[in-house]
Amino acid sequence: MKKVDSIFHYQGFGDIPSHCRIQIFEMPEYTIVVASEMENSGTSVTNLAENIATLVMQEYKINFDRLFWIEHYPVNLGISTQHDTFQLVTFQQKGDGLIHPEWISKSKEEVEKLISEKLTD
Repeated sequence: MKKVDSIFHYQGFGDIPSHCRIQIFEMPEYTIVVASEMENSGTSVTNLAENIATLVMQEYKINFDRLFWIEHYPVNLGISTQHDTFQLVTFQQKGDGLIHPEWISKSKEEVEKLISEKLTD
């Protein structure tokens, strides 16, 4: 069930104000966060994945052991001009933060199966 759908503001490289869309889906066994790139002149969700994920976990009190982090680029904002792209991002935990992100491509259908609902624009 979707718990949050909002714009998340963060400081990008060089302290440039940046933002992305955050959708949080609370499931019985895990919490899924979909971080969607938006048109902005700030730092992308990819370049600051571990920082943004750490901030979101802290703000929304998400336990690392329950976290599934999905990076989403809408069509024409990422590498594809034909469809949205999705990446499951895994991290290692170090203290109160996250480090060493690794990306695994997922289809929109796989993400929708994880969240048990259709993604909306």
